Amino acid sequence: MLNPKYVLENAEVIIKKTKARGLDISLNDFKKLSQEKKNHLTKTENLRFERNKASHRVAQMKKEGKDASSIISKMKKVSDEIKSLEEKLKEIEEEIRKVLLAIPNVPHDSVPEGQSSEQNVEVRKFGKTPKFSFPI
Repeated sequence: MLNPKYVLENAEVIIKKTKARGLDISLNDFKKLSQEKKNHLTKTENLRFERNKASHRVAQMKKEGKDASSIISKMKKVSDEIKSLEEKLKEIEEEIRKVLLAIPNVPHDSVPEGQSSEQNVEVRKFGKTPKFSFPI
């Protein structure tokens, strides 16, 4: 499986190299899912930050003897939202994983282009080629 960061940074190279192997792939789904993951991650982190900030505020209010129940109820809603975002994030990550598993490895630049083994180039031979009395 290819690294997601590598796929994002080298999408055009991957498409070109896989076409040289006779495969036609599209990375649009991967790009869309990656952007969606990034957005969900940002939302989740912002909500966590807000929850942590409110937690400090609640502690401060309790020290001062003030009522913090309204903040606590809001933060319960925020916690529920964080949980749902995290579940969605796991689903997105699983979809990304499935897409990445479908992308073949990229051949090295020295590999000749070709649709089948007929286009392979013999680089070197080792030893003698055996001769058989039957057709191969």
